[in-house]
Amino acid sequence: MFVPIYKAWGHTYRLPMPSGSEVHVAYMKKGGKSSMHRHDRAVNGFFVIEGSIRITQEQGEITRQDNVEAGGFIAVETNTLHGFEALEDSIVVEVYGSVDIQRERIPT
Repeated sequence: MFVPIYKAWGHTYRLPMPSGSEVHVAYMKKGGKSSMHRHDRAVNGFFVIEGSIRITQEQGEITRQDNVEAGGFIAVETNTLHGFEALEDSIVVEVYGSVDIQRERIPT
């Protein structure tokens, strides 16, 4: 049984995966935001199933914002300061992969 993990922006379900990776199905409320944060040993990917989100990434003095709509994907590289905001009620599959998995992934 999957137990919801409640967050300020909505809730998520963590799916069991092999060591070194995580998959979450996130239900994000319109206007819900994460804090700006980084993953020092993982790439963070976002597959938008329904709705749309904005991903903000900061590297040094450069800030980049990408809007990702249903059917879209974006990856945030290891150790990149980032956060997300739901532009509308959204369902997102969020994937965390170790640095080793990043090296083996298929380029997008």
